[in-house]
Amino acid sequence: MRIVILSQSDSIIIPSNIMKLSLLKDVQIIGVYEIISTGSLVNKKTLFVKGFGLFQSFKMGYILFEKKLLDLFDMLTRYFILNVPRSIYSASVRCNSQYKKINDPNKQEFLDSLIDLKVDLCVSFSAPVIFKEKLLAIPTYGCINLHCSLLPRFAGLLPSFWTLYHNEKFIGSTVHFMDNKIDNGKILAQKKMNMPDNPTMLKVIQKTKDQGGDLMCEVVKRIMSDNLKPQDTLQSGRSYFTWPTI
Repeated sequence: MRIVILSQSDSIIIPSNIMKLSLLKDVQIIGVYEIISTGSLVNKKTLFVKGFGLFQSFKMGYILFEKKLLDLFDMLTRYFILNVPRSIYSASVRCNSQYKKINDPNKQEFLDSLIDLKVDLCVSFSAPVIFKEKLLAIPTYGCINLHCSLLPRFAGLLPSFWTLYHNEKFIGSTVHFMDNKIDNGKILAQKKMNMPDNPTMLKVIQKTKDQGGDLMCEVVKRIMSDNLKPQDTLQSGRSYFTWPTI
């Protein structure tokens, strides 16, 4: 199974999820693409500071800075020290896969490169753009996405925030086929979990993304064994959220 990963900058969970996929039998990660677009979280710094305040922004900035230092140390020691990578790039190096930063995966140049790679499956971990029809049609088995909520509820941005805002008792992760709508398409697997004790956004993100990585591995194994049973997304129960206002 020849897989490409489309994601965005992350140092908390996504790199480890890439490694989980790479360790599956008969799976080859042939490309890791880091998308830098207006929808990327790295371009939401101003909104984060305005909405969550300087103190919370400093706390998150300190966590990310620490991860970057660890990643630099990991690179300088040629990836022999840390068990888990701390960046998308470091994960790609460990997978011996091609790595590129791109702005829009729907551009023809990128589509042509996927065709040349003979991709079987495209996996999205928080890709910050909508995949259009041409891109969706290229991989043999299509494109699948991890979304960190119990779809069809809490589709859209920051489900970690919105589940807390609405005092949900449960959180979850969903892997689904992608279409040209946001967090839409047939559900392939879903995991429901209790809200963690003394919950924070970071705790919810870590728990749902980590469990989501395991869920993605299960789906990929089912695809390879031809044992998928997709479920239609129930549009009647769908809720969609954007970036929270102040």
